[in-house]
Amino acid sequence: MIVVAIISILCAIAIPRFADMVSKAQEGVTKGNLGALRSALSIYYSDNAGTYPTDINSLVQKYISRIPSAYVPPHR
Repeated sequence: MIVVAIISILCAIAIPRFADMVSKAQEGVTKGNLGALRSALSIYYSDNAGTYPTDINSLVQKYISRIPSAYVPPHR
């Protein structure tokens, strides 16, 4: 009985921390994707005499392989 109580206490502590780590990992992926998009925009800007693209899809193929996705957490 004591072992079950100890395991349940440990699970009560570990599960919320795991959910928080998943959220932080998704946030890190989104920041990385934004950095890749920022780099592609910078290269486009320097290649095209100081102008930014009017359409984000013009970056695909030459400057970036695909438009990166962004994780948006649910609103509480």
